[in-house]
Amino acid sequence: MEYQRLIFFDMKTKFHDIFKRISLFILFILVSTSSFAQLFAVNTNVALDAVGVPSIGFELVTSNRGTLGIKGFRAVNPLGKDFKATVVQPQWKYFLSGRAKHSHYIGLGGVLTDYKIHQGRHHWDGQGAGGGVIFGYEFNMTKRLSLDIHGGLCALFYKQKDYYDGDNYQAYTGVQKANGNGMYMLPSDIGITLSYILK
Repeated sequence: MEYQRLIFFDMKTKFHDIFKRISLFILFILVSTSSFAQLFAVNTNVALDAVGVPSIGFELVTSNRGTLGIKGFRAVNPLGKDFKATVVQPQWKYFLSGRAKHSHYIGLGGVLTDYKIHQGRHHWDGQGAGGGVIFGYEFNMTKRLSLDIHGGLCALFYKQKDYYDGDNYQAYTGVQKANGNGMYMLPSDIGITLSYILK
């Protein structure tokens, strides 16, 4: 039993290590190239913040029409729900107006997540990765402050433990490991983001 727990702990540790490395690599690329960027901004999704889910993001302008960014959030029992998740989302945006961080845009977004959900007697504990399209409209409120209304659609591939209270699925699988995997098409990155240009 102790050996099986160690196997699962090692699997979770490896995923978290990969998760952190990818996130830090993307953040390093953004920060290291920010000195060459036309603009560099920090942002937060106020829609998530309003329900007690802190979020932060960074975005840099790479051309007249394009930006690169990364955003993330950590949810711990929002609105009293038994739900925990860490999400990181790298993004590329193309602004149709010909001016970055202004008006309509479309783009590509990725997602990495680690989650635990408990609803009634049902539990889901897993990780996911995927990508899809994003779109939105950015309003310039002042020279440095802007408001971005956005949404998207992504294909999320997941691997998880899926069980109910009282289940002993370990007896069927032999080890405490993921027993479910698949893909969902999901709405993604829906919200209202407040952005402040630092340079």
